[in-house]
Amino acid sequence: MKRILLAAVALVIIGATAWWVSRGPSEAPPLASPWTDPPPPRRTVSRTPNVLWVVWDTARADRASLHGHDAPTTPGMDALAESSVVFDRAIATSFWTLPTHASLFTGLPTSSHGANAKNPWLESHHVTAAEHFRDNGYDTYAWSSNPNIHSSKNTVQGFNAFQQPFGRNEFREKVETYSKTLIRDDDYSTRHHPDRWQSISHHKHGPIAVDATLAWIDQRGEPAKPFFAFVNLMEPHAYRLPTEESRRAIMPDDARYHKALVTSQLLKRMTNVMFGRWKAYFPKERAALLDAYDASIRDVDMHTTRLFDGLKERGVLDDTIVVVVGDHGEQFGEHGLWLHNFSIYDTLVHVPLLVRYPPALAPRRESRPVSVASLFATTVDLAGLPWPGAPIEPHSLAADVNYPVVSELDVPCAHPENRRLDFDIRDWTATYEAIYHDGYKYVASSNGRDELFDMINDPRETKNLWADEPDRLAKMSKMLDTWRATRPVLEITEEARERTKAEQAENADEDLMDQLEELGYVNDL
Repeated sequence: MKRILLAAVALVIIGATAWWVSRGPSEAPPLASPWTDPPPPRRTVSRTPNVLWVVWDTARADRASLHGHDAPTTPGMDALAESSVVFDRAIATSFWTLPTHASLFTGLPTSSHGANAKNPWLESHHVTAAEHFRDNGYDTYAWSSNPNIHSSKNTVQGFNAFQQPFGRNEFREKVETYSKTLIRDDDYSTRHHPDRWQSISHHKHGPIAVDATLAWIDQRGEPAKPFFAFVNLMEPHAYRLPTEESRRAIMPDDARYHKALVTSQLLKRMTNVMFGRWKAYFPKERAALLDAYDASIRDVDMHTTRLFDGLKERGVLDDTIVVVVGDHGEQFGEHGLWLHNFSIYDTLVHVPLLVRYPPALAPRRESRPVSVASLFATTVDLAGLPWPGAPIEPHSLAADVNYPVVSELDVPCAHPENRRLDFDIRDWTATYEAIYHDGYKYVASSNGRDELFDMINDPRETKNLWADEPDRLAKMSKMLDTWRATRPVLEITEEARERTKAEQAENADEDLMDQLEELGYVNDL
């Protein structure tokens, strides 16, 4: 399959090809092209709601009890589900933080907004959700626990207030103080150093993020205005330092509890296991890593629940469109892969998603695939705002509509030439596009090693049906071709390229790059 690799963005050229979606063996009527035709009439609301997006960084859906996991990882969201819409097949647009957040903010596919590992920058001319809500009378606020959501990546445009703990500020000190309480002397799962609590890779931000967000809500200069708030929480991201409460809830057995304390979760260890340079984890070690991960998901659920309780105490929870969503997942040896890179298997792109707004949404569960890029349109729809003057994924999740859902790995996050990789293990430079339809997932690879999975009967993607179902393969391949032809195509001029370079240089932050390296986003292992 020939892939169209798209660079950074300056000029939007919108295709006019109709978008076809079939719902079964026979072809269904064509749908209007979502990027070119006017959207349906927007929802009329009697009052202007607040909007709150909470992103669980590095949370995969199959480890959430909200989506059927047998461990009690998300008790808060399990309770909230009774008054919410839960999307059991939410798909991230990509496999790591920067491109997926850029899709959340712009409503665009990753290959259309252009923010990736080669161009770690969200082009300024994009219309973001924060800008659109701000321009329609909203106060806008962002808390970022991840350095990829920062002015150095231009991913915070449109937020009137932006808070983060990366610099030497009041939040950094509070984060370090809190993180110190999570580190035990007998925890050998991370680098065993008395001052490890000072390392950004060991920082956990949940309580500080919740306090900061609620304080901003309380201190707003114009409290009568509605707010659009975004909060990124990183508890599930390595390194994982669960609270004692969550450790015991997930690992009540002493043997499991202590195994998680002595099993190495060092990024270097996982990376080298994946590259075939270190011995593989034993089954009990892998189980211990998953236990620590589950406990960390329980922590992020606990912090999110406290945030929502704070809204309820202030009498605004039911007047707020609440979204809880993962940006990507994590690999724990499935398909021989670790951490979040080199694939778009569902371990990376199937994420939790819950939307709550009682005045307009009846509680239910949705099993159809949906894209996290639809959240821009969904909140615009529910809030009754005018449509943004830019192409975005237009399918409101408030409507029962099936549409092509695509995830992409258009640029690997790492730099294989710097890693001395063993290419007998895997083609580390491959790029991928996956499309979901009718219970199946088709993955087109740049190296021709395409895959087809029955996601209902084989959710772990263990059996490639590529050679067994040629008709379905051809049909889904055609659907992907149509999606490529209708998505916004983005090109860059030399003038725009130079402007981008100047903006990047102006916003560069060397200290932040060091922090990203600690978190595994930039390295030369």
